[in-house]
Amino acid sequence: MENINVVDILKLGLSGLVFLLSLLSFYLLTKEQEKNSPGDKMLKSIRHFMYVNIFLAVLTIVAPIVDKHFVGPPYKDMTNLEVFPVMAKVGGENLDKGYAAVCLNVPYSGKHLLITDITTGGIIQVWARPMIPCTSGFHISLTPEDATNLGWTRGKNSSTVVVAPAKDGQMFVPMVAIRS
Repeated sequence: MENINVVDILKLGLSGLVFLLSLLSFYLLTKEQEKNSPGDKMLKSIRHFMYVNIFLAVLTIVAPIVDKHFVGPPYKDMTNLEVFPVMAKVGGENLDKGYAAVCLNVPYSGKHLLITDITTGGIIQVWARPMIPCTSGFHISLTPEDATNLGWTRGKNSSTVVVAPAKDGQMFVPMVAIRS
């Protein structure tokens, strides 16, 4: 039990906690069995501890099922997102990372944008500031850092990207993969 990395196991979430509690109840039972006459109070406490453990194990199994069938995905209406294929370029000298200059009169200005590069598959989220005229042929201007996060290599200054704006007052929340 000394060689177990508790922190790494707890990073797995509830299932890691349930595993550690199960291991602890096993350890307690093993220690109690080593005695000549196990104490009734101790066995009763271990039994209650195991019941809590079983409840948590059932909760670990049932929670994803309930979430999938009754709550649903966090973005049920992701298929209804408006997307815009546009030309983007590097050149956001007056911008900070996480901001993009967009045409003055496009429907996605003043919103959080999820930008996907078609060729690299890179995805970034930026705030669209209406700053550039649409006569240039480019509709989005990105900072060099954001272009690098899209997967653009040095020397690549423009590409066709797909822009998906968030709804007014909202932004896209990154989903963290949870191992269970």
